[in-house]
Amino acid sequence: MLNFVIDTSVFALPDKSSDPETEKNNLCSLRDSLFYLYSLQMNDTITVSYMNGIYFNLKNKKYPFKRKDINDRIKDLLAANPEYQTEIAESNIMFNRWTEIMSRMTNHNKDPITDKLKKGKLGIFNNIPDRDSDPSYEYTHKSTFTGGYNYCPNLPLHFKNIFTKYCGYIADLNQKYACSGNNFVVLGESSVNLEKKDFTVTLGTYIPAVNSQIAIVGINKTAPLCPPNPLDFKNLVTACDKAQNNYSKKLNFGKNVNRNNIQKDLFQMAGSPQKVYYCLQTLHDISDIITKNNVNTNDDSVMVEFFNSHGLLSSTDKDKYRKSNCTCRTFENESGKKLFFNIHLKPSTYTNYTPDEDDDESDEKYTMASKNTVRIYVCWDNGNNILLIGWIGQHPLSCKDCTNTKCQSYPKKVFAKIIKDPPIH
Repeated sequence: MLNFVIDTSVFALPDKSSDPETEKNNLCSLRDSLFYLYSLQMNDTITVSYMNGIYFNLKNKKYPFKRKDINDRIKDLLAANPEYQTEIAESNIMFNRWTEIMSRMTNHNKDPITDKLKKGKLGIFNNIPDRDSDPSYEYTHKSTFTGGYNYCPNLPLHFKNIFTKYCGYIADLNQKYACSGNNFVVLGESSVNLEKKDFTVTLGTYIPAVNSQIAIVGINKTAPLCPPNPLDFKNLVTACDKAQNNYSKKLNFGKNVNRNNIQKDLFQMAGSPQKVYYCLQTLHDISDIITKNNVNTNDDSVMVEFFNSHGLLSSTDKDKYRKSNCTCRTFENESGKKLFFNIHLKPSTYTNYTPDEDDDESDEKYTMASKNTVRIYVCWDNGNNILLIGWIGQHPLSCKDCTNTKCQSYPKKVFAKIIKDPPIH
């Protein structure tokens, strides 16, 4: 899986120009940026990760951040220059997605149906521990990014500092987990047509300092970097069958990974099947990296950072599941031995909400009964030095839905308000 880290500049519309042609070109350039971004989001081989705080940075620095702001610019342009009507009308198709895209980047936004707060979908930065805020300022002050600064668009200094921190952090991930070919920092505005360029970053956060690589590309030039001819599967079972046939040499599939469990309570296109297959393909491809780079497989936070650095959205379950040795997260290996699994990949997540405001999960992604939500549970098998896949299927039950009354975490109240699954995009 490739990971494209989206910079603020992708959404930065320059100040209104008195020259009609310049104003038209600026609007069309932003439209094109949204088109290429949407194409990345719809690609099952791609993970799109937004730098934190883009929405609020746009708002605070007086850039257009609402659909209305863009509409007003378009109306003013066309009122004086109706000859642009045809070209600008085509832009509305993409600008109509502006609100949807902005909501993906907001750390906390309200669901239009339930009016409850939900987390934004920020890609890997919504999963790596301690990365729900910007990376450390150490990456700004203790890293040397020769040449790369020249390609950062001419935006306020605050944006350039954020860009620098993320470049340093991604370079750090690339150095630790051998993933420089997977991660790209994506620029917009004046750099929309920048061809991919590789730069060396000297990480002064290490003693002695070490060199790493970082790749930067303009949003309009991302398409050639995507894998050609993505696969197409009829359903999730077919995709998993092919993955097991192709990747069993470097992945062990436990006994709970079977056709019945894979398709139980899921739509056949949940996942999507292509994305689940590419997740398993990536696990296969990186299995050797774990041993070669001495990744600490006993530290879940390290493993989560490792997986996310390779574009695999993943996280751990809450500690209460581990403490209770949750039966819903206990799966058999290939020999039939039962093991507790904590780390899970998240090919797709659809949110349902519980009305219990006092519940500690009321503001989390609640996924009970979602027929589109898919999880892949994985752990490192120290005995065989191989990744073990324990589960592919629907999201396991949360405590509030579990019927295991003998568990110490069994809830006193079990109820949930289920929201209809949104359509598959």
